[in-house]
Amino acid sequence: MKLRYYLLLIASLPTFFTSTAFATKAKLQALQGARFLTDSQLIFQNPGQIMRLGNYVTYELGGSTATATPKSEGGIFKEMFGGRGGVYIGHMSADQILFRSANGFLVEQNPVEFFWGKDNWAVSLGYSNDDQKTVAQKQQSLVARFGIDNEVNELWVNLEFIQSADNANDEYKGAPLLTVGGELHMENDLYLNGQIKYGQIENTITNVSTDTDYLAAEVGLLDRSIKTENAEIYWGPKLRYGETKIGGQKVTSYDLPLYIGMEYQGFSWFTARASVSQNLIIGQTKDETATPAPANEADTIGNNTTVATGIGINWKGLQIDATFAGSTTGQFNGTNILGNLALIYNF
Repeated sequence: MKLRYYLLLIASLPTFFTSTAFATKAKLQALQGARFLTDSQLIFQNPGQIMRLGNYVTYELGGSTATATPKSEGGIFKEMFGGRGGVYIGHMSADQILFRSANGFLVEQNPVEFFWGKDNWAVSLGYSNDDQKTVAQKQQSLVARFGIDNEVNELWVNLEFIQSADNANDEYKGAPLLTVGGELHMENDLYLNGQIKYGQIENTITNVSTDTDYLAAEVGLLDRSIKTENAEIYWGPKLRYGETKIGGQKVTSYDLPLYIGMEYQGFSWFTARASVSQNLIIGQTKDETATPAPANEADTIGNNTTVATGIGINWKGLQIDATFAGSTTGQFNGTNILGNLALIYNF
């Protein structure tokens, strides 16, 4: 049962690419699909962006536990050693949270990542290590990133060298995991972006070893040509595909969401944000491991229209990003008005 649940999680595309689609958490949640952003969370996809962000400290508010959503984290970046570098603490891989927690393994504990770059490129190295002898659990993580950002085009490569965890006699190995992607700014303010991710997982549960190959790819096109005195509007589709294979059976998923988003500059210090997304026409999920039939047949993508809104406040170098909380009925949530919240100070 755990294995099937695990496969379904991996094949879930919106979750699979979560770690590769943040600005500040609040800003990206409000601006769904806006990969063109240059911001403090996209450095975990392309570290080259630190060369365009200047000197700053950033704080993402959230819970302190490893599974908190959102989780608290933050860092500092400044000129150093002839370039620009920094240190960031608390940022966890959404992929590893997904893969490890499905079978009860420890997720990354107190991760730290170091950055350094020069001109239009940068590299980073992230590490996490934990050994809890009282409960016979331990884990380790080592990831390296490289990215180029020349203000017109971007290219990035992420490689997770080590992703391991032990839980008594059970073992998890979630590396190597390779991600390669890029973004191209074309004529007429069109932005083409895409990436591909491939990796292998080995789980040994009660002395039974299971090898899993997984593949995910996406390509998107955004039009940013609509601009007024106060507003910028973007829109466009993204095609996504995910496949998890164990033995001769697969769990697959593909979809084609459309994104429409806007930033409105109400005052020099105040920005309102909003976006809507929904799958278009094609899209399905299929789990060949499911039994009995017809559980192994394909299902189309169900109703998934999502609207997000948020604000940004910038005052004397201090930037505050927040999202407005909604409810399952689509109504405004008066009990919890603000959702994700982030603070950045540029110095």
